[in-house]
Amino acid sequence: MKLGKYDNGEQLFKTLLDGTTDNREKGFIYHQLAVAKDKQARYQEAIEFYEKSNEAFQKNFPSSHPIFATSYNGIGSVYENMDEYSKALSYYEKDLEITQKMHSPYYPDLAASYNNMGLLCDKMGEYSQALLYHKKALEIRQKTLPSNHPDLTVSYSNIGRLYYELGEYSKALFYHEKALEIRHKILPPSHPTFAKYYDSIGLQFRPTPESKFLTIPQHKAPFRAFPANS
Repeated sequence: MKLGKYDNGEQLFKTLLDGTTDNREKGFIYHQLAVAKDKQARYQEAIEFYEKSNEAFQKNFPSSHPIFATSYNGIGSVYENMDEYSKALSYYEKDLEITQKMHSPYYPDLAASYNNMGLLCDKMGEYSQALLYHKKALEIRQKTLPSNHPDLTVSYSNIGRLYYELGEYSKALFYHEKALEIRHKILPPSHPTFAKYYDSIGLQFRPTPESKFLTIPQHKAPFRAFPANS
């Protein structure tokens, strides 16, 4: 959606806001305004609208209601966009706490939450904590998804990369190869993903003793014609 459309939508939401006294409706309208401000990169305003949304919802819903999980996730996303990772993580944890109470330990959406928290910890350089989150995501995906599901390759790759950052190269290679094994099952051999993935692994493992266990195919550069005036 383009900026002008967000501006028009904002005016509509404000008109709706002026026409209601229902706190639930106000909460939903403030939430939509927060989302619009986030898309416009007006992050502080987005936070303010999320807070107003929560204030309105608190008059109608218990603190454990899933509507607050959605709101906390939104606030966390805004703080992540602002590069305020510690604040972002605290709100993602609030989202996770509510979601855990509402669902079984292997609820599929929990895997996405753990995955995103792992990526955030990775940005913060907290590799050990990131690894724990990604392993939780992997555990859920292994129990709820078929063995060749693409989301498993995401988890295996993330874990492999983190083990590399932690200097545990044999474990890193093991998880990268698990990801590669699934990709071989679901993609044709000529798929461009393989070239990119082999290059990525090759760059990681070339300086280490473990690199001898991985065959990195050589990719020839495309033919380049001489300039016409050469």
